[in-house]
Amino acid sequence: MALVGFLQPKYLKWRLCCGLQWQVLIFLLYFSHIVSGQIRYSIPEEMKTGSLIGNVAQDLGLDLKRLRAGRARIVTGESIQYTELKTDKGILVVSERIDREQLCGDITPCSFSFEMILENPMELHHTSIQVKTDM
Repeated sequence: MALVGFLQPKYLKWRLCCGLQWQVLIFLLYFSHIVSGQIRYSIPEEMKTGSLIGNVAQDLGLDLKRLRAGRARIVTGESIQYTELKTDKGILVVSERIDREQLCGDITPCSFSFEMILENPMELHHTSIQVKTDM
C-alpha cells in the first residue's frame, strides 16, 4: 500500500525538520524577555568585611534605579554568604571573611559563584569570585 501525501518519507522528513525549527524559535521567543549576563572578579583572601569587590551596576551596564526597582538580590546555594549587594551604590562588598583554605582546601584556582537576580523584567546575572592567596 502506498503512503499518501505528508506520510511519504520525503515529506515526513521535511515536517520533522521544520517542526523542530519552529519549536526552537517559539522556545527562544518565550524566554527572550529574560536577560542574562556574567561577570567575574578576582580578590585576595581574607579581605576585611565591607571591602569593595566590584561595581556590578557599572560592570553590567545597569543604573541604580534599575537595581532598586528590580529588587536586585544575591542567590546562593551556600550556607555562608560571602558577599553583599549594596543596591543603593550598585556595589558588591565582602560580608564574611573569606578563608581560601577553608573554602577550597588545596583546589586551585579557588572560586565561588552566585546569581544576581532582578525582577520586572527578569534578569539573571551569574557572578564568579576568584579568591587568590596572600602570597
